[in-house]
Amino acid sequence: MSSHHPIIIPEINDKHAICDYLSQTASILAQKSYPTYIFYINETPRIGHNLKKISSHLFSFSPFKIIPFNRFKTAQNINIHLSLNLLYLLCFLRYFSRPVYWLFYPQTSSLIKHSLPSYLSIYDIVDFYTSPNPKINQKLQIQKKYFLEKSNLITAISATLVTNYQKIYPSVKIHLVPQGFSLITSSFNKNNQQQLLKIKKISPKIGFIGAINNRLDFNLLFKLIKITPKINYIFIGPIDNDINVSSKPIKKLAQKLFSFPNVIYLGSLPKNKLSQYLDLFDIAIIPYDIKDNFNRFCYPMKLFEYFAAGKPVISTSIEELKHFPGLVFISNNPLFWQQKINEILSQPWPKNLQKKQQALARQNSWINKINQILALAQKIKVL
Repeated sequence: MSSHHPIIIPEINDKHAICDYLSQTASILAQKSYPTYIFYINETPRIGHNLKKISSHLFSFSPFKIIPFNRFKTAQNINIHLSLNLLYLLCFLRYFSRPVYWLFYPQTSSLIKHSLPSYLSIYDIVDFYTSPNPKINQKLQIQKKYFLEKSNLITAISATLVTNYQKIYPSVKIHLVPQGFSLITSSFNKNNQQQLLKIKKISPKIGFIGAINNRLDFNLLFKLIKITPKINYIFIGPIDNDINVSSKPIKKLAQKLFSFPNVIYLGSLPKNKLSQYLDLFDIAIIPYDIKDNFNRFCYPMKLFEYFAAGKPVISTSIEELKHFPGLVFISNNPLFWQQKINEILSQPWPKNLQKKQQALARQNSWINKINQILALAQKIKVL
């Protein structure tokens, strides 16, 4: 039996989401012997097998089909609300203490509002959360404000997010904490040996790791790739759609992107394979479309993956990345990108800058982030 309070983390994505900040957080908390329950809100409510043990202190929980007619949205929402309160009671009976709510998504504010009172609520801000739809965007603002008003502890992973959320509710204290980043480790096997050797022979190489979706500035990429025909561009990641930004015909745009003779698409690769490819990059890029505020105010986790590999980074004008002069080169102009690529490739990337990048990556580890949040929480209540 753990001496810590149980922690419930509501999750709106499925178990295979590419952004893994929630699962990483849950994993670290479980390693520290906190009984941690991930509540998968959007799994279809069903009868039986709803609580699954992942490790000795980590569990997944999905909604129960408590009332019938679950095909209707109202019945489904009632089942979700009842299921969260059932999980709360299970935690209370098992650990003789009220659970802590660790919250990421403003979209879950209604669920938390109608739940039994937690021992402590932590609002862990990792993204700006916006929508191209004005009505949804207005609703998100209200949801954010509710968490800012009601949470016992509020943290954010970037100064940009602190500033923007402070505007929503000026009187609240928001604590800046590390970003949370997992060092990618290599797992070499014969299956990708031939592919790696083939890519190694290609030079120079500009790389991107992440989802190929509507967050990308395709116009910038198309212009850049056309004016740099002797540069090879490598893209690694799944093709999908992000509801937080403006819609784009992703399949059509991706098809055009991969049609360029100097573009290589390697598909989606397991995380334990990525560092082998990252090591081959000469430059890493973050070409997000900053016309969407979700992109402009984000703090890409891939930055520290790139830093850990000691790679120079070129990015569009993401606000938080302006805090890394000399390590991240920023512009929305393809001609600047062309000039900067040629400039960086003209000489080896300095060892002292690589060491600085790798130090920043270590400072922003998951363990450092969780330790800081737990230390802040301990000042409020004993965990």
